[in-house]
Amino acid sequence: IAQEVAAALAAKAEADRIAAAQAAAKVEADRIAQEEAAAQKAAEEAAGQAAQKAAEEAAALAAKIEADRIAQEEAAALAAKIEADRVAQEEAAALAAKIEADRIAQEEAAAAKAEAARIAQEEAAAQKAAEEAAALAAKIEADRIAQEEAAALAAKIEADRVAQEEAAALAAKIEADRISAEQAAAQKAAEEAAALAAKIEADRIAQEEAAALAAKIEADRVAQEEAAALAAKIEADRIAQEEAAAQKAAEEAAGQAAKIEAD
Repeated sequence: IAQEVAAALAAKAEADRIAAAQAAAKVEADRIAQEEAAAQKAAEEAAGQAAQKAAEEAAALAAKIEADRIAQEEAAALAAKIEADRVAQEEAAALAAKIEADRIAQEEAAAAKAEAARIAQEEAAAQKAAEEAAALAAKIEADRIAQEEAAALAAKIEADRVAQEEAAALAAKIEADRISAEQAAAQKAAEEAAALAAKIEADRIAQEEAAALAAKIEADRVAQEEAAALAAKIEADRIAQEEAAAQKAAEEAAGQAAKIEAD
């Protein structure tokens, strides 16, 4: 009877130990599940934050590219306006030169007409006074007219030369201003293009870094999940080994009790 009581107590103690081990294993499994859920939630939050940051950076980059495009269009419009202003200035200069030439021609025609009328009056008066005196006066008057016409022609030639020099100087200044404006616009466009290229390259590098970070976060999450799965498998193997050992011990105890009972 004492041996049977001892065997029963041993079996109960073994059963209690197995129950305690199973309870501890369940607590450990619950803790591992909670840690895995927390790790997955943290990974999902990190991935959401990284995706939101990448989207914000992409939107900022798109806005910057659109602003650069508008600036380039405005620069092109400004260059076209400068060219149109230059053409208008050249046309205005040509029109002013034509108006001045017409005015000079009208003044010369009026002077010639007035001079012809005066000459006719003087010739009529001289002819009426005396034919010889008229002839002499006509000769003298003809010489004077020739001298005045020569002087007027020289003055006109000088005026035309001065006008041509002024027009050439004005055209040279307009051309120099146009070249300076074109060079300044080209330099500004080149600087803006270089700055835009640098910005695009920096944005590309930032996107690549963000992608690499996201890939590293994903790899870390996968590694954590694999480590958690491995830990769970190890714990399950340990529990199975303990249960197998307990079962084996119970079977051995039952066999020993049966042998004792047979004895």
